[in-house]
Amino acid sequence: MKRNPQLALALIALAGSVSRAAPAVQPEAIWEAGVATADLTPTDPVWMGGYAGRNRPSDGVAQKVFAKALAIEDAKGSRFVIVTLDLVSVPRYLRETLEKRLGAAHGLAPESLLLNASHTHAAPELRLAAERTPYKMPPAMWDRLIAYRAEVEEKIFRAVGEALASRRPAALTFSHARAGFAMNRRRPMPKGGFSNAPYPEGPVDHDVPLLRVTGPDGKIRALLFGYACHNTTINGYKLSGDFAGHAQAYLEKTHPGATALFMQGCGGDQNPYPRQTMVPGASVDELAGQHGQALANAVSTALATNQRVLTGPIRAAYGHVDLQYRYLSDAELEAALRGGNAALKTRAQAQVKKKKDAGGLPKSYPSPVQVMRIGDEFLLVAIGQEVVVDYSLRLKKELKGPASVWIAGYSNDVAGYLGSRRVLEEGGYEGGEANVVAIGRANVGEVLFNRRPVRPDGTVQSMLLPADPYALPNGLRFGKLDPTMTVLDLRSPDGGTVATIFHLPAHAVSIYGGFKGLSADWPGAVVDRFKQSTNAEAIFMQGCAGDIVPWRRGPEAVDLMSRLLWERGTAAAKLAAKLDPGPLRVSRAILGLPPTADEQKGSGRITISAEVQVITTGSLALVALPGEPLNEISTTIQQRSPFPNTLVLGYSNGRGISYVGLPGNKIKGGYEMTFTGAGADEAGLFLVESAVRLLQEHAGQAAKP
Repeated sequence: MKRNPQLALALIALAGSVSRAAPAVQPEAIWEAGVATADLTPTDPVWMGGYAGRNRPSDGVAQKVFAKALAIEDAKGSRFVIVTLDLVSVPRYLRETLEKRLGAAHGLAPESLLLNASHTHAAPELRLAAERTPYKMPPAMWDRLIAYRAEVEEKIFRAVGEALASRRPAALTFSHARAGFAMNRRRPMPKGGFSNAPYPEGPVDHDVPLLRVTGPDGKIRALLFGYACHNTTINGYKLSGDFAGHAQAYLEKTHPGATALFMQGCGGDQNPYPRQTMVPGASVDELAGQHGQALANAVSTALATNQRVLTGPIRAAYGHVDLQYRYLSDAELEAALRGGNAALKTRAQAQVKKKKDAGGLPKSYPSPVQVMRIGDEFLLVAIGQEVVVDYSLRLKKELKGPASVWIAGYSNDVAGYLGSRRVLEEGGYEGGEANVVAIGRANVGEVLFNRRPVRPDGTVQSMLLPADPYALPNGLRFGKLDPTMTVLDLRSPDGGTVATIFHLPAHAVSIYGGFKGLSADWPGAVVDRFKQSTNAEAIFMQGCAGDIVPWRRGPEAVDLMSRLLWERGTAAAKLAAKLDPGPLRVSRAILGLPPTADEQKGSGRITISAEVQVITTGSLALVALPGEPLNEISTTIQQRSPFPNTLVLGYSNGRGISYVGLPGNKIKGGYEMTFTGAGADEAGLFLVESAVRLLQEHAGQAAKP
């Protein structure tokens, strides 16, 4: 994937427009500033973000993690709030939710709110499976993650409110210094490509910008400082703010009563060195402390330099730049398909398939860009994603003028790497070789059976399991079924599997009757096989299996079925085509559907609420339906979906309703239809129409420029 090469020019134009619109400098402007801190340290073990290789939750706290808010207001009442987070990222949902809540509660405009993540890899994960498969997180941790997300959102919301409420007269000054522990990590390899290793000849940005906030008495109230470097000295399972957390702690200790806030720069291709296990006998906490002390020393040096007084006023702008995906040319495509580069070959196969299935390839991702200017004295540019250092170096050069320039990355949305033209042309991890999702399919119809075979007169004879699943008596015809097992393979840059998700519509009833223990049936057996073969997490998603069952029963059938599904799923994963990413969109519809007679008698309700949920990203769509939909529901939605890769799930978001099919099934009869309500024929149609409507809305949003 290649981003828009015009991004830097767009930023320059945006910054220039803010500059031209700014009124004359007013040295007599009186600032008001407030600051607040919220402790984000979880009380229980949580899954940690950053490193894909983790396979268990945190096991302790080396250093607390915080959210900190700095609110400033100029003499005309224009406000700006900067929130710094000791977290690995700013998920898009967090930015959007806080933007709405703070706008409603405090009248804070979107352009007046900046969220920045320090990118510590020793902090809790915030992203759910729907946003990004969270490494090897077991399902048992998901509830804890959801609760922690809500807690983080609420604490940030309150911290911003406290910062706004605590505004008092203040003076603002800007200065800067340097720190030298960041080093470019894109080391060229002798035979081509790049390794993640120290590369002292590579570009760096060692600038340490500082915004100082003092009271009328000259006492320091806040120190906002930045640095362009991955916050990754620490690995392991102890929570920590890493070097950025240590730097803040040192500064707050040496300046009692002051709040120190760290803002990450364009450190996408920069690492702190030494790090992790590079120094024999030195712990990761010791190394992080040393880097933190070096950064705090740079801030102390900046405090000793000439301070530039900022007088205002504030001008701010916020928007998005469409980052265009670059597809392979015909010549590149042919070479990739014949070559030995597995990652490039996968990309080429995906491009061919997408063009064939969807009839087109244009896709883009809206990435946030924010500019805040204080008079002609100070200019802050905040860019979304993991931005490489080239952007910082170029923008400082292009925007050089009367204003001091500060460039921040990791702001307002961090979904992936944002490489420069140089990095993208060179390739490597930051050039697009981060984790990818590939999709593969396998036909497993011989182990499935539609238990609603059709009589010659068109009615259905329910058959829980025939004596011979390949031959039916009495002129019966086999019911239709979708024989496809779909495999989603999440891969690391080296091609290794991080997690496997497989989807198949089939009742988990191979172990049935006479068995008194607990069992995950054949899905559990398949999950175990995938986990053992890949040493990665495996997840099963049930499809529309209301009338689909395994062709045999018993422990032997479980073993045979799981072996076949694993073998074909593994083969499909090897040939899987990479899915191009796209904006994540989630929506739902709540329907009122007719209950069964027993449900109506027991509850007195005339309708039962049922939720249809749609999740899309790029060409992939997940449709989650309630109840036990017959397989025809799934195939109908897939045929009408504008997304070429549509997976339909049943048994989702609460049962809501029982068996449901398309119109006509009630008349045909059969076992499943004895459990449906008076309007069951219409219920299936309602589910299909609602799902298709949501899918079309998502496709329309994706097509907008």
